[in-house]
Amino acid sequence: MKKGKRSGGTVRSEDSEIVKGLCENLGASDWMSRLKAIEQLQEMSETHEEIVTANIIKIFDKFSSRLSDSNSKVNTAALATMKDIVPRLGESLSVVVNNVVPILVQNLAAKNPNISQTSNDILDLILEHVDMLVLVQPFSSATQYGNVRAKPAMVEKLSYMVERVYPRKQQTVVRNVLPVLWYLLGNMTGSGAVPGGSGNLRSATSTLANSLYTQMGEVLLQHAQNLPPRHAKTLKELVDDDT
Repeated sequence: MKKGKRSGGTVRSEDSEIVKGLCENLGASDWMSRLKAIEQLQEMSETHEEIVTANIIKIFDKFSSRLSDSNSKVNTAALATMKDIVPRLGESLSVVVNNVVPILVQNLAAKNPNISQTSNDILDLILEHVDMLVLVQPFSSATQYGNVRAKPAMVEKLSYMVERVYPRKQQTVVRNVLPVLWYLLGNMTGSGAVPGGSGNLRSATSTLANSLYTQMGEVLLQHAQNLPPRHAKTLKELVDDDT
């Protein structure tokens, strides 16, 4: 029996065959094969977590797509499994969040309330179990470029992150979150209601602006000096309304 090193122990040659088979089935054209592979991943995460973490990039290269699978049974099963394994895998997920987060954010705009709510729950679990410093960039990008119906919920999550990340790494917030705020200021219209959505973008933008202002103070307004006057004025109004 061949053995080699892996983090946290040894890896058996048959482990590689198991992972290979798992990945093939996760990407299979037959939906039942994909569904069985998701069940296998769930079981492996419970009984052989070390195999999953050692091969997490390879596995999620196939599994991520199942989070938005065209087959509703596969999609629902993948989301349920993801919700279960996030607390188990924790920081190991930091290497795959760039692929996973945009898919989950797109799901927030789904008409199926189960898909939308489960995806929201998973994003919250990721915030809880993965270092937020790693998450600022993918969450910011998905907020700015994701479906408009998902924006209010994502802006609220960014606001939550700002309060926790800025004291640790100011530049990470300035580089990633300020462009999102500038984008929102330039694209807010009227009441801030999102067509077909359930949140209010103006209200969420106000929350983000004030989270940033609480951390940055007048420095935020200094950064805004290069914005078009109308956008800078809106920012000042949002901050003043809350003070």
